[in-house]
Amino acid sequence: MMGWMLSSAVLTLTVIALRCALRGRISPRTQYALWLLVLVRLLVPVSFGVSSLSVMNALPERVQVVRSDTKPLDGGTEATPAAPVQDAAGPASPDSTRSSQPDAMPAAAAPAGGRTAVRWETLAGAVWLAGTAAVGTVFLAANLHFYGTLRRSRRKIECQEAGLPVYESCAIETPCLFGLFHPAVYITPEAAADGETLRYALAHERTHCRHGDHLWALLRGACLALYWWDPLVWWAAELSRRDAELACDEDAVRGLGEHERAAYGRTLIRMTCEKRAAPLLTATMMTDSARGLRECIALLVKRPKTTARAAFAVLAVLSLSAACTFTGGTSGAPTEPGAVREEAGRDGGSLLPDAEPYIPPNNMEPDIVSADAMGDVLCDETMPDGTRIVCYWEPGSEYTKYWAVRRGDTLLRFCAEDSAYGGEYGAEPFSNVLGQDGFRILGPRGAGYFAYDYYVLDGEGVPRLLAGCANHVEEADFNGDGETDLRWFYHGGREITTCFRYDGGLYTSPAYTPTFETDRYLAAYGSAVRLTLLADSGAVDGSMDLPEGAYGLNLLEELTCTPLETAYAGSGRTIRLRLAGQEDSYFEFYEGTNIIGYFGGSGAAFYEVGGIADALRVGYFISDSPAQDGETFFDLMMRLYREKEFDTLRGAAEQTLISDRGQTLREAAQEWMDACQEVHLSVPSGSPEKFTWVKNVITPKDDVTELLRQQGEIDENVYCFGLTVVFVPENELALVYNMAGNTDAYGDPNNGYPVFEDAEVPDGAYIYSRQCRITREADGWHGSIEGTGGY
Repeated sequence: MMGWMLSSAVLTLTVIALRCALRGRISPRTQYALWLLVLVRLLVPVSFGVSSLSVMNALPERVQVVRSDTKPLDGGTEATPAAPVQDAAGPASPDSTRSSQPDAMPAAAAPAGGRTAVRWETLAGAVWLAGTAAVGTVFLAANLHFYGTLRRSRRKIECQEAGLPVYESCAIETPCLFGLFHPAVYITPEAAADGETLRYALAHERTHCRHGDHLWALLRGACLALYWWDPLVWWAAELSRRDAELACDEDAVRGLGEHERAAYGRTLIRMTCEKRAAPLLTATMMTDSARGLRECIALLVKRPKTTARAAFAVLAVLSLSAACTFTGGTSGAPTEPGAVREEAGRDGGSLLPDAEPYIPPNNMEPDIVSADAMGDVLCDETMPDGTRIVCYWEPGSEYTKYWAVRRGDTLLRFCAEDSAYGGEYGAEPFSNVLGQDGFRILGPRGAGYFAYDYYVLDGEGVPRLLAGCANHVEEADFNGDGETDLRWFYHGGREITTCFRYDGGLYTSPAYTPTFETDRYLAAYGSAVRLTLLADSGAVDGSMDLPEGAYGLNLLEELTCTPLETAYAGSGRTIRLRLAGQEDSYFEFYEGTNIIGYFGGSGAAFYEVGGIADALRVGYFISDSPAQDGETFFDLMMRLYREKEFDTLRGAAEQTLISDRGQTLREAAQEWMDACQEVHLSVPSGSPEKFTWVKNVITPKDDVTELLRQQGEIDENVYCFGLTVVFVPENELALVYNMAGNTDAYGDPNNGYPVFEDAEVPDGAYIYSRQCRITREADGWHGSIEGTGGY
């Protein structure tokens, strides 16, 4: 965070200095473009690589700090640094001043009441979040209020040459451009009454729209909400707004012609209101200070151009600034990582080529408090060696909780967490992981995933973090050295980390060798996959690609899979699932069974699937529909295949172009909708989207169309229509998939739907309605389904 703040401040000051040094020597458009780099730095909090030029090299190394209100482990006034993880199982260092008998810690060692001060990081984060929410609320409220004022006072003016909607409003002091997705020009009654003033005002605001200044104003507001505490950002926002006006004037004059420069300048001065601009308003108001007006007039008269020498200076300074502010510092980078990679192929197996030294991310230095400091207990587990691990709320806090080793009336705290989660915390032992024995703590650290932190006790019995793991942890020998390693996944498998021991130290690598558990997790959450349907003969009967995290695949992770002793030789159809980019491993699901086959580098393995009903309740599955009677796991995967098959076909059908042959709106809409609904009839029998009969009834909505046109939401080429669909589902599952809030039995006099004079409607039909649009364009008619609640 400090690095982000420092780099953005340095870059902002550089652009301000460059702006002042080259004022009058570069064009206003170039001057305005300088702020793009600052905007990116303010809104993108990441660094790209490391560099010795980075300003982040000026930051001091981050150090651990013991809370001032707690007593250090030795009872003195200074805390001893944490022992290295590699030495966690060995004796304490000779110069350690801690007690050699941690089991005998007296209750009096802790401060009375066990109260601690709130960590400054937590307080600062809360203050920043509150300020951001407050400024963001003001930003939103100001623009909504301004929009409401304009709506109440505006009168539309027909002005075809403007290219934008134009309104007259007595509620504004100067002409302006306002609106995010549908910007419009608002002018004062005085400007509307004078032809020349109106023409220049429209030229000015059209240029603002062409520059996208209404969008840049929104991004400026976002920066002010995020950096509400930084006066430098407020200053930069004001200067960039002023440069937007100067660039607009330059381009407006270019469009009008040089012969109108003087007249445009006089009109601009007459229209501009001398007052401070509202920084949180996204309207391009013609307001400025006296100094800003003088600068505007001077540049209009001077007509600055960007010379080759000035352009070179700008490019050189910005390139150097980007190198200094968009890269990370080298001080925290591991020394000589190449030395590790050179050892590849010796003892570290396939993981070493991309390995880096691993340093566990400790979040606090252990301290001692009284057991009276505990609030409600979330976890209380005793390990096989007698170590008692507790997790508890800090009294009076809704966010802070601690992990500690309890010994009688004292607590040795070793980990702090700030979150609102209040359940599913636990602790359990581990053995011979990364060459160590110890315990791991687990609990929710984010929406929908758990974290696992592995701890070992050092020579004094103090827990030291061995490895901090994210969601879904595997313990196995991943690099073939005979020792149990760790592999964890972050953000659903988008980031994979394998941690292993080599030459006395810990290393991590993003490389991995496929295993059943790893690939199962990646298929469920973190990788795009290809599903291939194979006929009984083995011939390919169809295939499709599913994106990362496709709906329904998380069922794979929720299942229980029991290894089979013997290979399975199935018959019938097979569904094969292969991860994107993975050629050496894949899964197979066999018709009529609950068996999964996994084929990887170590050969084939087969598993019996269990817990399907529980998995469907825990995870999201296709349309949230339960397993049907007699459905096997293959049937569920076939259902998923057919649903994705339908989605692909229906998506293509909705893009169908209806050629314009002079047909009516109703005829074009009927033709488009029939093409869409034909997919329900053409999919194979057994598909969860299969219909045996369907009828589409189109009802043009001329009143809705006219209203939306008056409101400026659609143009004259868009038409609204209502759709009523009568259909017969092939089976109960097809009805479940097509059951929406307004789906009902056809012919029921109580549901409000019409009964069509059509003897063809079969028994067992259902009916629903949708709101749609169809647009006439140069190449034909394009339709869209808007939903059930509005057009």
